[in-house]
Amino acid sequence: MIDGGGMQKALLMVFLAMVSHGAAADWVLVALSNDGAIAAYADASTIAKTGYHVKIRNLFNYKRVHVADGKTYLSYMSEDEYDCSIGTTRTLSSTFYAKNMGEGEMVTLDNTADAKFQPFATDSLDSSLWEFACAKH
Repeated sequence: MIDGGGMQKALLMVFLAMVSHGAAADWVLVALSNDGAIAAYADASTIAKTGYHVKIRNLFNYKRVHVADGKTYLSYMSEDEYDCSIGTTRTLSSTFYAKNMGEGEMVTLDNTADAKFQPFATDSLDSSLWEFACAKH
């Protein structure tokens, strides 16, 4: 039998597992690459604002298999932070999944919370995601 504190921990673990998985997200298609091989999605329900900075969860869905740490993946989910005032971005964490839309086995996880803000190319998937996140700002 699980006591009150144990039950809360168990429920929290189940909730975190659901939230960290693609199926729990409300993905909105934001942009496609020029060749249509990559689709960029964002989950507006994850937007968190602090001043001119916005954090949001994004997902890149690939038509062709990619490789990370020697393992194949078809989607990449990240928590990104944007500086809406100057148009820069940084990735706080990222997870690669074996199947599309954040499904299947988690291939690799990368925590980069100390990453520096970087500019991105205009007319890129990153610029489309920045516009989406900052428009909600």
